[in-house]
Amino acid sequence: MSDLMNPDSWLYIAALTTVMLGGTTIIVTLTNRSTTSAIHGLRGELGGKIDRLQGEVNGLRREMSAKFEAVDARS
Repeated sequence: MSDLMNPDSWLYIAALTTVMLGGTTIIVTLTNRSTTSAIHGLRGELGGKIDRLQGEVNGLRREMSAKFEAVDARS
């Protein structure tokens, strides 16, 4: 009987396959979670900066409108 026909060989092959698939599953899951959390953190950080910049732009608009109104009032 050849070594591949031995039931113990198939048990070792099945065990090794199970360990390798389990390890691959863990690596893919952890990579996916860390990538997702990094994207969410970046999204929150950028959202805050965009809101701050939008507030500054709105402030500049109000300031420019007030100055234009002052120039128009002088005319």
